[in-house]
Amino acid sequence: AVGQATANRLHDYGIEAHVPEVETSEGMLNLPLLHCMQKSGSVAFWRGEGGRQFMMETLQQQGIQILNFVLYRRQCPQASYSTFKHLTQNSNYNLDKWLVLITSEASWKYWLELCLKNKAQPDCVYLVLGPRLFQLVKDYRDQQQAHFHIIQLENLSPSGMIHHIQAL
Repeated sequence: AVGQATANRLHDYGIEAHVPEVETSEGMLNLPLLHCMQKSGSVAFWRGEGGRQFMMETLQQQGIQILNFVLYRRQCPQASYSTFKHLTQNSNYNLDKWLVLITSEASWKYWLELCLKNKAQPDCVYLVLGPRLFQLVKDYRDQQQAHFHIIQLENLSPSGMIHHIQAL
């Protein structure tokens, strides 16, 4: 399981799951269990539409057979559009600087969509999970010649995030 919450739900059904230290695709790929797999092995993915592409491609390149089960369609919750609009247009909120937690490529794309649809460019510090996502956000910043701060998180521990925020 990529995350502890998923592992806990699987445990409820009697399924033992391995959880990486860093709860990302990269963390999963570093699990000893996957390093020991033979080329004739197979890995099943129960995932959302468009998810876990990096993991599947990496394992396929190693000769691992992929069993692919798309169970749901990812989408930005409809309420997010109205909430975002309310936050960006309501002068009662003092939102000079935003702290935005980005934990997946999908969440980054939805954030950009929210900003675009609301014609908003909030001043942000992005807390991003892992090096691949950090690079994705950095590449966007460089391409757009934008000026925002990015902090790479190694995990989602509250104490770690608080430490980074206090250091700003």
